[in-house]
Amino acid sequence: MVNIEIAPGTFKSIRLKTLPKGAVVDVQIESTGSIVVAMVNTKGYVSSSRPLFMGRLDRKLSFTVTIPELDDYYLVLDNRKGTDNRSVSIAFQANAPSKNEPQKNPSQL
Repeated sequence: MVNIEIAPGTFKSIRLKTLPKGAVVDVQIESTGSIVVAMVNTKGYVSSSRPLFMGRLDRKLSFTVTIPELDDYYLVLDNRKGTDNRSVSIAFQANAPSKNEPQKNPSQL
């Protein structure tokens, strides 16, 4: 579990390094107030136009994403529109992709 403070008018991000394609990441977040949450890869970190996940939470939020490609990913916690400090607790669980899952031949797609 990670505990952080986010000042009003700011955002923080947590880097999840080298997540493999097909990994499943479960995220549970609790906050003392409203914030925006996004999960992006390094390409989306600069331009968040295509996040893997984006949502707003008031107190609690849980979501699951499947990693589309090997990369570093960021969980962005945005309090830029907030007027109060936010205390945030985050719990992660990542599961490696299943090795028993058959790989699809591109000609079968």
